[in-house]
Amino acid sequence: MARGRVYQGLQCKPIKITAGEKANNENHILRMHVPSYYVPYTCRLCVHKCTKTREFSWHVNKLKEHLEIRKASKDTIDESRYMVVAAKPYEIKEGKDIQRLEKILGDKRK
Repeated sequence: MARGRVYQGLQCKPIKITAGEKANNENHILRMHVPSYYVPYTCRLCVHKCTKTREFSWHVNKLKEHLEIRKASKDTIDESRYMVVAAKPYEIKEGKDIQRLEKILGDKRK
């Protein structure tokens, strides 16, 4: 169950009524609809995309699957080659990428 406002992504065609919290819809858009070079943080080693520095750091240093890929690599992995920070990250815009579902359903809450 979503807390607070409920949002719907507008990038999927046809638009599906799959609503959730704003951050969940933003993450879906960045992971599925935006080229990697515009996503704030991308791991090229295992194709992980995320929006926050803390999440990216956790992914690289703690995520079991990522660590296993690094361990299985026979080469010494240069982290700068696979940890990518976007120079110009894509900005999610309400009305273009996401829409507050209450507006669609006619809820008067602001």
